[in-house]
Amino acid sequence: MAVDEVVDGQNAAAAFRWRWFDAARYVLALAVTALMITVIAHAVHVLLRPDDLFLQVDKGFVAVKRGTPAWNLSFALDLEVINPSGRVAIFYEGVTAYLYGSANEASQPEYFVSMDVGDISLRQQSSEFEYLHTFADLNSPDYKAYFDLFKSSGTMGIPDGVVAVNGTLTVGLYSWRNQTPIVATYYCWPVAIGGDSSDVTAGSARCTDDPPRREASLT
Repeated sequence: MAVDEVVDGQNAAAAFRWRWFDAARYVLALAVTALMITVIAHAVHVLLRPDDLFLQVDKGFVAVKRGTPAWNLSFALDLEVINPSGRVAIFYEGVTAYLYGSANEASQPEYFVSMDVGDISLRQQSSEFEYLHTFADLNSPDYKAYFDLFKSSGTMGIPDGVVAVNGTLTVGLYSWRNQTPIVATYYCWPVAIGGDSSDVTAGSARCTDDPPRREASLT
């Protein structure tokens, strides 16, 4: 009987060890599977999300000055465009920036000036500043409220304006464009349009793909 008990004990111990190895292999397989799913999900995110473009309006300010003739107002801003990716190049083309904001409490149009940007090509982990400048004649019945606001000295302009940036976005590995172009719109807010730049205390206005209000949406 003693021998049988020893054999039975050894068999039980061996069975326990095998069950422990099976459990360990199962846990390891789950960990490897979870890691593979994470890697695949990240890869899909990188491949299917070509809009990893970072934009901001430098100092969150649009300068407005009287032009020549006096009713021709000058608008200027610095738009910083950054490609943070170390893998893909980004091509943002046919880009236009639109200025939005209410001049007063009346039912004035939110959009009042457009500024051509053109084409932007960014290699991996690079950035550039786009100096945008345009003259606009706002001395018309529809936009005279803006003209009266910007030509007056001592005003704050539009402190909560929006710069909406729209263009066609394409990404590519290195210099090859291997993704379908998409229309990409970014909304930079809040932006001080006009007024005294020395009064602007906020930092650069970062841009997202969500309009801060319905009236400033391009879609």
